[in-house]
Amino acid sequence: MFFWFVAAAVLLVLFVFDSPAVDYRWVAFGGVLPLAEAFTGRPWILHTLLGSVLLLALVMLFTVGRRLTRRAWLGVPIGTFAFLIASGSWVNSDLFWWPVGGVDAIGVGPLPEYDRPFGVLIVIELAAIAALVVIGRRLGLDGGASPEPSRNRAGPQGAAALMLIVVRHGRTPANAAGQLLGRRDPELDELGRAQAAAVGIAIPTAARVISSPLTRCRQTAEAIGTSVEIDERLIEVDYGDFEGLAIGDVPAATWAAWRADTAWSPPGGESHDDLAARVWPLLDEVRDEAAERDIVLVSHVSPIKACLAWGLGVSIDIAWRAFVQQASILRIATNGPAPSLQSFNETHHLAHLD
Repeated sequence: MFFWFVAAAVLLVLFVFDSPAVDYRWVAFGGVLPLAEAFTGRPWILHTLLGSVLLLALVMLFTVGRRLTRRAWLGVPIGTFAFLIASGSWVNSDLFWWPVGGVDAIGVGPLPEYDRPFGVLIVIELAAIAALVVIGRRLGLDGGASPEPSRNRAGPQGAAALMLIVVRHGRTPANAAGQLLGRRDPELDELGRAQAAAVGIAIPTAARVISSPLTRCRQTAEAIGTSVEIDERLIEVDYGDFEGLAIGDVPAATWAAWRADTAWSPPGGESHDDLAARVWPLLDEVRDEAAERDIVLVSHVSPIKACLAWGLGVSIDIAWRAFVQQASILRIATNGPAPSLQSFNETHHLAHLD
């Protein structure tokens, strides 16, 4: 038996949690891990509750300070616990509660999962394969239809209208440190990669994807679509001499001058007027196409604020009145006489990462 334990573990977790935070690959691995003891022909510690508890302790120990890794690896002890139920190990109280019922309860007797007629095992495996097909569709792993509503790829109201969709990249170490990050090119950090994966679930699969050339955006874009176009106009604003400064290290008088004049720019950098002059023409170019199919632009804070201003038909100085969360989504409908802002700073798809 193999597929039975994969299906049983995943189904148990799916129906109990039904959360995109669960990595079902690790759950499936945990669900079959105790089968390794079949080579001895006897049930050992992985057929006991203590085995699952020890695995849980090891995961907690080796993932200190690595929250997302811990969340994924927790699927292993969850899977082994599901195995105890699906295999019938729990029926043998001495084995299940070992060593409470005596130290001699393991390593003796047949494996409970194989203590059935051969014909019954075949029927169970065939049923499990059918169940796995259903699970694959439920999780959107069949390469065809989108996942079911709990993982839908529409907006916060569930609308599936065609849109111009603008996405901010996931977090980088520089973002986490509170630095001004313009043209430097760090990769996403662990949380940023998880945020990108969450964006990939929230965005339509058939979309045309256009990205800033910087790595953090390309990595986010690749989680959305396999074919990613690059457009230099989506690159982050040039902070010039301010690049890499902590936000708190920029003098208050400088912030005041920056806010007061959209033509002002940091030494060696770029103004908000310059930013709008390169972003808005790109939006004009894709506007008609976005009325016929989803187009996704993956960019940075400042270009996204320029997109917001374009969608509302207002000045770029609105940039100082808007906050753009990491891996957030902005949607603009373009099928009317003028662009229409549908949503801004969507983060519902990131709820499981809080």
